[in-house]
Amino acid sequence: MRRKDREMDIDSAEKALVKGSFGVLSVLGTDGFPYGIPVNYVVREGYIYIHCAKEGKKLLEIAAYPKVSFTVVTRSEVLSEKFSTDYESVIAFGDAVEYSGDDKGMLLFEFIRKYSREYLDEGMQYVERMKDLTSIIRVSIDRISAKRRKGKSE
Repeated sequence: MRRKDREMDIDSAEKALVKGSFGVLSVLGTDGFPYGIPVNYVVREGYIYIHCAKEGKKLLEIAAYPKVSFTVVTRSEVLSEKFSTDYESVIAFGDAVEYSGDDKGMLLFEFIRKYSREYLDEGMQYVERMKDLTSIIRVSIDRISAKRRKGKSE
């Protein structure tokens, strides 16, 4: 990283990854072009989980080439007078696979807890209805890089 003064330690990077509300899953497309997909996600036990339809471009691309990056920006404010931006961002690198574990319903419920906390009962019913129609992508976190611009005084 060029700006070492903005580099975040691993603990801060992991916390930022967990708190983000959306991320961009980036894959190398089978057509040779990069492909970035904005997604909701949860982090659990050292993995990033993303839900998706049972078929589609994401699953085709990761099956062909599982190396991915996952980017989250947790804070962003343009500082016009400083010709800069106040920000915090994380990039995780790893391998993506279609997940087939027995805890699929529990993982899907983690999305309800993160994004719809005030509707847990309804969310559990929703998960039960949708879990057989939903796939989960699991991304290993093999390497992580994060940086921030600490504030307006910089």
